[in-house]
Amino acid sequence: MPTDLNDLLNQISEDRSLMTPLSRLRFLRRVATEEELAGFFRGLLVKAMEAKHQDRWEDLVQFLEAWEDRTLSRLAATSPFPDTREVPWTPLTRPLSETRFALLTSGGLYVDGQTPFVTSNDPTYRELPKDTPQEHIRASHRGYDVRGPLQDVDCLLPLHRFQELEREGTIGGLAETSYSFNGSIEDVSLLQEWPRQVARKMKEEGVEAVFIAPA
Repeated sequence: MPTDLNDLLNQISEDRSLMTPLSRLRFLRRVATEEELAGFFRGLLVKAMEAKHQDRWEDLVQFLEAWEDRTLSRLAATSPFPDTREVPWTPLTRPLSETRFALLTSGGLYVDGQTPFVTSNDPTYRELPKDTPQEHIRASHRGYDVRGPLQDVDCLLPLHRFQELEREGTIGGLAETSYSFNGSIEDVSLLQEWPRQVARKMKEEGVEAVFIAPA
């Protein structure tokens, strides 16, 4: 019986056990034509069989990366971007060596014992103390492979690197608290409250600049 490729892609991409490794399939579903989807699955089957037969997986990885790049390029070309001309950017008025920083990431990081993020439209945030050990870092996000920050938090939130800059005198200091939220928010109206809360807390810690690390 013929299979509807969109239905098949929907079923695969909505499987929560595959949420992270197959997250970009959702983008493919949004932008690809039926002909492109057929080409994707045909090519995927061929590359997978060749890889198994030759015990050579590099071509399969390159095939998937090429499709991801093509899909994200298409999505970027057709997606609306906010008008930032009226954003009140504030220039830095003092040397970095005198500036106190805070860190902020959209990577869904939290500390062991805190409530995990919901992976879609979660408008909350988490506070990450400056001295949080690596083994206490947790991550909840549907858009990337969370194994990276679980092995080395600095790949997403450079806590230790900024502490090195602080010790070297390159920056004036790192605040005792860093912040994390989950960037998988489609309804941006949900973000109206917590940024003000975080900004207020940063001011209370004497923060003068924020290093933002997107997931």
